Amino acid sequence: MTSGTRFDHEIFEEDSPSGKPFTHFYKIGELLGEDDYCSVHRCTRKKTNISYDVKHVDLTTLDRSSRKTIRDEINALKLLRGGPHIIRLLDNFEERNNPEHIYLVFEAMKGGNLLSRIVEKEVYTEREARQVCKTVFAAIDYCHRKKVAHRDIKLDNILLDGKGQVKIGDFGVSKQVAPDTK
Repeated sequence: MTSGTRFDHEIFEEDSPSGKPFTHFYKIGELLGEDDYCSVHRCTRKKTNISYDVKHVDLTTLDRSSRKTIRDEINALKLLRGGPHIIRLLDNFEERNNPEHIYLVFEAMKGGNLLSRIVEKEVYTEREARQVCKTVFAAIDYCHRKKVAHRDIKLDNILLDGKGQVKIGDFGVSKQVAPDTK
């Protein structure tokens, strides 16, 4: 096991280096969303009983290009760890005995996405919109300083944590910008 990373003023201990499967450390809970190749669930860490979100990617349904996209997403999220207003990737499991499945463990975003919040609220003030934009721009600025282009900013990918704080997520189509590209 690694020594861990700082998250929410506590040390989060990464378990993936141990070689043990995801299910050894976490219990999968309710389904939050899914598409053709992945699903997102709430999960609970067995040791601490703390909730997280997990993105389970089934590589068997993906072609070579899509597999590279997943690797790019993981690399971007690792590079952006600890950045302001960016969903935090805490751990990822690429299991030796089950190489066709990847599990990405994120901080729990219990507030859902911004689109759902706006629809529920019906009235969204200009002041609230300004604050969200300011936060999203700060996150995008951090990404750009780290040479990562998100490329999919939309209300569905602007997430809210349990305290209502805004964070950008879903780096599935992000790209690291190489010095020789424009």
